Amino acid sequence: MFLFLFSFLPSDGIIRDRCDVIEFNDVYDANLNHVLRQIIFRDWSDGNIGSRPGWRVRDFRIRKTPWPVVFRSGSLYTIRWHDSGVFREVTSTHVWWTHTLWDTELSDRLILDKRFRRELRRPPRRHGPPSEFEP
Repeated sequence: MFLFLFSFLPSDGIIRDRCDVIEFNDVYDANLNHVLRQIIFRDWSDGNIGSRPGWRVRDFRIRKTPWPVVFRSGSLYTIRWHDSGVFREVTSTHVWWTHTLWDTELSDRLILDKRFRRELRRPPRRHGPPSEFEP
């Protein structure tokens, strides 16, 4: 029984998610100066939440460091990175690298309000003070 209870705990501490598209987006201003680097996670929507069909933003992360490495295994792409104190892994069937003159994540909010997004999983809540050995 005791072993059965521990089988539900993640063994490696990585938070895993899946989406339809991982988009690495670099945003530039009108003078082509780099303004923003972000990873956007998208899922296909058939328009059933009051929006039109299309690739809707599920969640996003602003990046100040270089892109995480993309691993490919068969038809799946996976990225792993350190995300606000936890290790995160997201798997997708598509990867896009885009360079735009506007923030596509903000544009998507005009189509579907941010509160209707299905975000990436949140890390489990910690109980007690953080350890001095945690990143």
